[in-house]
Amino acid sequence: MSAGTEYYAAAVRYYLKGELDKALDQLLQARDAGEDTAEVSTAMAQIYLEGRDFERAAEAYSELVSLDPANGAASFNLGLALEAVEKFEEAREAFRATLEHEPDLVDAYLGLAGCSIKTEDLKGAAQAYLDYLEYEPDSYTAIFGLGVVAQLSDDLDKAAEFYNRALEKQPDSEEVHTNLASVYAKAEQYTEAANCYRQILKTNPHSLKALEGLAFSCYREGFHSTARTHYQQLVKAAPDSFEAWYNLGLVNQKLEEREDAVEAYQKALGLQDDSVDALLNLATCLHEIERDDEAKQAYERVLEIDADSAAALQGLATVIEDTEDLDAAVPYYARLAKLTDSPEPIFRLAVALQKAGNWDKAAEAYEQCTTLKPDWADAWLNRGVVFLKMEQPDGAAKAFDKVLELEPDHSDALLGLASVHVREKNLDQARKLYSKIVEQRSDSPEILFNAGLLEQKNDGHEEALAHYSRAVELKPEFAEAHLNRGAALRSLGREDEAVESFEKALELKPQLAKGYFSLKPVKRARPAAKEAVTSPAGD
Repeated sequence: MSAGTEYYAAAVRYYLKGELDKALDQLLQARDAGEDTAEVSTAMAQIYLEGRDFERAAEAYSELVSLDPANGAASFNLGLALEAVEKFEEAREAFRATLEHEPDLVDAYLGLAGCSIKTEDLKGAAQAYLDYLEYEPDSYTAIFGLGVVAQLSDDLDKAAEFYNRALEKQPDSEEVHTNLASVYAKAEQYTEAANCYRQILKTNPHSLKALEGLAFSCYREGFHSTARTHYQQLVKAAPDSFEAWYNLGLVNQKLEEREDAVEAYQKALGLQDDSVDALLNLATCLHEIERDDEAKQAYERVLEIDADSAAALQGLATVIEDTEDLDAAVPYYARLAKLTDSPEPIFRLAVALQKAGNWDKAAEAYEQCTTLKPDWADAWLNRGVVFLKMEQPDGAAKAFDKVLELEPDHSDALLGLASVHVREKNLDQARKLYSKIVEQRSDSPEILFNAGLLEQKNDGHEEALAHYSRAVELKPEFAEAHLNRGAALRSLGREDEAVESFEKALELKPQLAKGYFSLKPVKRARPAAKEAVTSPAGD
């Protein structure tokens, strides 16, 4: 017996004892002693593969393939070793070589398919799985693999079809149910996704992934109470899960259970105190339950993490504005305006300034809005209102005209322009505008009253009477409209009806009688109408 053969035999004995390192040492000595290289390489490669030393296994099988290129088994095992060390393109070549030299080694199709997925050759992967099914039509692995390929290709219907076929082979497969649930969720078929997660939980009741998926699916289905129950189970099972507490907060917020939402978000922040999303949602809930000091603290914490957080600046400004500290809100809107190319924050700043009565600054901010967005009707409208407050009728008129250029039937702009004409004593122009406004807002008692007043000033007593009559029909307690209706009736010579209107006005609002005896007496003792009780157009 040659020395090489003795070393080889010793290697086999050590291998049978499970002493793989000693077996490998004997094989190296056998090779050095002249033992058949192919035989030694085969043995070494198998030991490396079994010991999961895939790098060295690949080296050994590469050497073997170089000695015997037609050795299909060696090429197949080389493919397995290369796949294990994530050399997927080289592994594909090895599996192709296997099929070329040993077509009956059909498991190479599965290896080729798996590596093709890894190299993003989905078409090649699908073909390899289909080729395998020619030999093994009931293969769970190939059918499941086709589902994966379809899912990665975003062919959701085809993916669901293959996964359901795979479930026919293995009804309790967790990996299939998990993937199928993902497909259904992406297709927004949340009922079906929830059913998959429930199936997983039947066989694996402790699967947190399945419980989380079930909770999410219920949430997206709109079953918020059910989702909350599952998230409550999840936080009990995984109390250190930030995501579980955060999502419990989210579903409680959706259910308008804001106190519970606050508690859940605080638990989440106890685990991850720099979560901007949790802080923002917490602040929103705190503001909604009027815990504004805490809401401000949460928004300020966000700004410590991200000084340029538009959501935090917006939220903080809103909280401060809602507490009627308008001057304090202005700097936050100003910072927000600098952070964005959108004119929206500037508009919010302008509104805050307008509410605070800071007309000059509000006018400047609205001017910025209309410069950045020239077709913004609301900005032009508010700009016109501010000009009215500043007693700049020309600027107001130009702003209201711009709104009407953009939206010819904009009733608020028509009202604003009418107000300008009233202030400038252009009553004919105001009356014409009110005619248009009444057509649009014939159900507004105040609009009808102002229109009647303008008609009355123009001696249009019939038209005025019609407007006042409609106003009191819509708003029977509108004392001023009853009073002026009486004046219109008197001007038309309808004294008895006028008296009834005067009496109704005084019944509703006795203080309207003040100053009556200073008026010019009439034939019978009855109240006289005040020419103007309410300004023709509101500001």
